[in-house]
Amino acid sequence: MDRARILLAEDDQAMREFVHRALEMDGHEVTTVHDGGEAMERLKSPLHDYDLLVTDICIPVLDGVEIARELARQDPALPIILITGHVSQRDRAVELKGAVKGIVQKPFTLEQIRAQVRGALGPG
Repeated sequence: MDRARILLAEDDQAMREFVHRALEMDGHEVTTVHDGGEAMERLKSPLHDYDLLVTDICIPVLDGVEIARELARQDPALPIILITGHVSQRDRAVELKGAVKGIVQKPFTLEQIRAQVRGALGPG
């Protein structure tokens, strides 16, 4: 996939801007939100046309694992990448192997997040 529409849910502004810039470098259209509630509102919209969700696990309102659980029921075809700074949080995502295409451990490099996104989107 050459150009994807990505929803990025991250509450830390510096991290949100870093990931946003990294994904735009590959030509993706990135929409950012700062909490899980806003992410779910956008994903529940009948007009949503995202190709990928990238979300931190620890964000306000609904955390990334809760969002992934809901999407696994609602929109199982939408790939998800989880970001976490806490190794213990990774275990909560084990049950979501089908929906979650990758888990990125903070701190990560620009190339690591770009590679995860390329892998989740699959061959173009």
